[in-house]
Amino acid sequence: MSAEKTTLKIFRPLNTIWHEKSQLVFKSRTEHIVVGKWINDQLKKLSSSDVEQCLNLKFKYDENEVEDEDAVEEVGEEEVGEEEVGTESGQDDGEEEVVEGDKQEVVEDAVGEMVNNEETKKEEKPDYGKNESLVSTVLVTKINQQKQSIFNEMESLVGLVNKEVVDLEGKFKQKSKDFEELLENFNNLEKDHKKLQAKFDGIKQLFN
Repeated sequence: MSAEKTTLKIFRPLNTIWHEKSQLVFKSRTEHIVVGKWINDQLKKLSSSDVEQCLNLKFKYDENEVEDEDAVEEVGEEEVGEEEVGTESGQDDGEEEVVEGDKQEVVEDAVGEMVNNEETKKEEKPDYGKNESLVSTVLVTKINQQKQSIFNEMESLVGLVNKEVVDLEGKFKQKSKDFEELLENFNNLEKDHKKLQAKFDGIKQLFN
């Protein structure tokens, strides 16, 4: 029967890893050095009992993070090696665990989601393609709106011009009709004048 291995879990408040049972917090996901203890939502310095716990669990610890009043002997320091982390053979409880070694090793999240350790460190890049597409759509929409507005204005102007043309045509026809009536009256007056002139000439001859 294999011995139970120490399990380190991802500690998201500090973006690192920790040993949940002892509350010991490590420097980072890749540097397995204890730098403090998580107490009441705060990272506290290591006490002498915490150092003793590190030695028992074979965890390296940062001596600069030990409380000043606790003089820590370097006993057993040489025995502290790289800690083995993982899960007991056959364990499958869905907990987060950090696996020593290849950075591309898959880490299982607490909700059963498979997360790649390398990908979690990469910042999500903005999708410029979507932004460009959105900008193009907005520009096309504005252009179409401006075209429709110009078309509506031109249509309105054409309507006004057509109305003016119709009005002018009506006035022109009325003036033409008035002119023809005047011309006809003039011709009638001219005929009457000629008749009167002929009578006057006849009467004039009678007195000669």
